[in-house]
Amino acid sequence: MAQSVQHGEAPPQSVAEPKNVELVVATASSQRTTSKLAVVEEGVPTSTQHDSSARSTNTVRSTNLGKRALPMYVEGSAGHTFERNTWVMTCVLMLAEVMGTGVLSLPAAAAKTGWILAMVSVVAFAGAAAYSGMLLSQTRNEYFPAENSYSEMARKTGGDRFALFTLIMVLINWGLLLPYFLISVGDSIELIFYSEWLCSYQKSLIGAVLMILPLQCPDFHAISFISYPSAAAIIIAVICSLAQLETVSDVKTSASPDPDEDFISLYGSFASFIFAYQGQSMFLELMREMKDGNGFPRASFSAYLVMCIVYAVTVVMGYAGQGDQIASFLPDSMKDGGVKRFVGILLVFHVVVAYVVTGQPLHRFIHSKLFPSTVNFDRPWARLHWSAAYPLARG
Repeated sequence: MAQSVQHGEAPPQSVAEPKNVELVVATASSQRTTSKLAVVEEGVPTSTQHDSSARSTNTVRSTNLGKRALPMYVEGSAGHTFERNTWVMTCVLMLAEVMGTGVLSLPAAAAKTGWILAMVSVVAFAGAAAYSGMLLSQTRNEYFPAENSYSEMARKTGGDRFALFTLIMVLINWGLLLPYFLISVGDSIELIFYSEWLCSYQKSLIGAVLMILPLQCPDFHAISFISYPSAAAIIIAVICSLAQLETVSDVKTSASPDPDEDFISLYGSFASFIFAYQGQSMFLELMREMKDGNGFPRASFSAYLVMCIVYAVTVVMGYAGQGDQIASFLPDSMKDGGVKRFVGILLVFHVVVAYVVTGQPLHRFIHSKLFPSTVNFDRPWARLHWSAAYPLARG
C-alpha cells in the first residue's frame, strides 16, 4: 500500500497500489543532515514532490524498490548533481581555467595594438566577462533554475533544434580548446628542456602522461583542490618572467597601432585580449556544482578582477621594459638558467590543471552517453567508466 509521509502531516487514506513506485530523497543544502522521504504514486500530486525552483536540493531516485536501490543523482529538472563548491572554490576554478599562458603573450600583443587599445582592452573585456557571468547567473536562477547547461536553456527558449545546435557549438568549442592547452604544455616543457632538442610529438606525449592522474577527477569539487596551487603557479610564473626580463637600451613603444601593420595581424593581437578572458562556455556547469548558485556573480567578479590586475601589470611591465622587441611568449625573453626552468615547471603544472578543468564538461558529456547509468556515481565501476571515456573526451 503506497503512502505519503511528510514531517508534521498525517498520512492520507489508503490508495491503490501504484504501477510505478519511486523513492525520492531530498536533502536541503542548508540542513544536510535532514531528509524527507516520500513514496509517490505516478500522476498523484503530493506536497512532498520536488520543487524545481529549490536549487539547493539534491534528488536521488530508484525505480524498483524490489531490488537493491542504487542512488543516482539526476540532472535537469530533478536538481543538481553535486552542490559542494563555495563561491571561493568557483572563483579559483575560473582562475585556473581562464588565466592561462595567454597572459604571457599580452605584452607582445600590446606592442602591435599600442598602449591605448591594449589598456582599454584589458579593463573593458574584464568588465564584459564579469558582467556576462552575472547575466548568466540571473537568467539561470530566476528563469531556468532547473537547467544546468546552455543546451538545456536553449531547449526551453527555442525548442529541440535550437538545443541541438547550441549543444554542437559548445562541444566544438570545448573540443577545440583542448589541443590549444596541449600545445601550451609542450611550449612550457620546452622551457624546462631548452638545452635539449625535443620534437613536438615528444613534448605532447610528456604532457599527456602528466595529465593521466589529474584527469581522474570526475567533478569540479575534486579539481578545485588542485586549482588553488595552479592559480598561484601562473601568478608566480608571471612575476618571475617579468623579474628576469633582459634590459633593452632603446625601448620603443607607441600609443597607437603601427600604421604598417596589416588588419589580420592587428586583429589577431586585439583578439588575444578577448581570448585571455574566455571561459563563459562552462559557466553554467560551474554553477551546477555550487552550494548556492546566487553566489556565482561574486565568484565571477572576484576572478576577473584578479585577472584584470595581473594582465594590466604584465602588459605595463613587459611592454614598457622591452617595447617592440618583446618576445611573443614572455618567458622566451628570460635568461637561460634555473629560474627559466622553474617557470617552465610552474607553467606545465598550471596548464595541465587548466586542461583538466576545461575538458571536464566534455568528458562528463561523453561519459553520460557511453555509460549513462554511472555518470553520477562515485563507485569503482563509475571511475572505471570515467577512465574508459577518456580517449574520446580528451583524444
